[in-house]
Amino acid sequence: MIQLVMGAVVATTEELQALLTEAETAYHDLCIGNSVRVMVHQNGTRVEYTPANRFALQAYINDLKRQLGVLTNVARPMRVWF
Repeated sequence: MIQLVMGAVVATTEELQALLTEAETAYHDLCIGNSVRVMVHQNGTRVEYTPANRFALQAYINDLKRQLGVLTNVARPMRVWF
């Protein structure tokens, strides 16, 4: 069992993988111009994703990957040193 970050909900690895697959499909649809996608997050909230807020969907995907141990290092902005 895996403890989810956004609430007291506990999910199995299989459940997290299913959520990740659904989220990645929704992100793909948004990127290629398909209409608005509505998803239910693992904490039960219903969220409507549009092309304008696709970055929130990408953050959700990264969160799921982090919980699954797939994403361990997210690129940070580069610093410029003078």
